[in-house]
Amino acid sequence: MKKATILLLVLATTFACKNEKYNKMYDSWKTEMIEINTGHTEALSILDRFKQKIDGHKKRLKDFTTLIETETTNGTKSDMKLEEDILKKANLNIKKHEHFSFFLNNLSALQGVFEDKPFELYSIPNESDIKKFNSLKEATSFWITEKDNINAGHNKALSIVSDLENHIHNHQKAIKEFTQKIGNEPKDKKAMTELENNYNSNKKKHNHFVSFLGNLKQVQQEFEGK
Repeated sequence: MKKATILLLVLATTFACKNEKYNKMYDSWKTEMIEINTGHTEALSILDRFKQKIDGHKKRLKDFTTLIETETTNGTKSDMKLEEDILKKANLNIKKHEHFSFFLNNLSALQGVFEDKPFELYSIPNESDIKKFNSLKEATSFWITEKDNINAGHNKALSIVSDLENHIHNHQKAIKEFTQKIGNEPKDKKAMTELENNYNSNKKKHNHFVSFLGNLKQVQQEFEGK
């Protein structure tokens, strides 16, 4: 009888220790999950801001292209003020396009590193080679010829942002499901092993995400000049 009692006591103590270890790891994970969710929210906010900025570039390109196409069709009627205004906007927009091209390359590299896949870099001229338009004809010819390529760059950037958003949403879903599962699992040896394995796996993924978030902030800083 005493042996049986001692055995039960040992089993109870062992089970209590396992429960304590499980609960400690579970509580640790819940604490880290708050930080992870904060990081996800911050990343999604930055990506949403990118979309707004890219849409602004698209609108500016569309409005400017409409202007020069209209004036090309109708002629400026020797309106020197209008010609100067279009030329000024053309030279400003080419600088903005160059700045956007740097952003697109950074965004492409960011996605490649984060998702561990090949990425494409786009050709960017040296600062001394950046075109400066000296006549309305030169400016309109360039923009009408290049507008589709420029717009394709805008759409590529939006596509990358969308892919990154989906990647983060998948992270959020996986973490939510994992947290719910380990909270409802029976605290046996199998559950403990699964918790440890998944905990370590998710920790690695989170560390990778932290690195991504740091790079994302750097891309934002360079793009928005913050």
